Amino acid sequence: MFCLGQIIKPQGIKGEVKIRYFADAFADSRSVKEVVIGGQTFAVQKLRVEEGFACIKLKGVEDRNAAELLRGQELLVDENNRPKLSHDRYYISDIIGCRFFADGVELGTVTDVLQNVGADVWEVSGEKPFMFAFVEGVIKKFDFSGKLIEADAKELAKVAVYED
Repeated sequence: MFCLGQIIKPQGIKGEVKIRYFADAFADSRSVKEVVIGGQTFAVQKLRVEEGFACIKLKGVEDRNAAELLRGQELLVDENNRPKLSHDRYYISDIIGCRFFADGVELGTVTDVLQNVGADVWEVSGEKPFMFAFVEGVIKKFDFSGKLIEADAKELAKVAVYED
């Protein structure tokens, strides 16, 4: 199963739930017709995108109380039904766990991606943990099958912030 996101909270009184999406845009998931939450399959009745989040109405979740029971749960889809993204888009779950290199030198492993309005911020753990803004020019190569990401060391140095 593939995790599309996590239910943050109920939205309104008619059973909708607000989702934190684990990709850079939820609009790609409009093709998803079914999701699995807590081992139970739900049909997607309606989906709307808001600033940085999405709201979904699921069949069988008819009021705020039913939606509240889903709070914190992951929104899963079968791996084969995972929405396809264009070449310049990514799923956060594909990035987390990748070994991170800069000009051939391994710096650590990507442990989190924080989504912000201006740019996503990646956290990398390693001998010297750091964070950096994902901006154009920093990443040279994604190899998701090999779980490797290669950065341009010079560009990374401009945006990286190291822990003390």
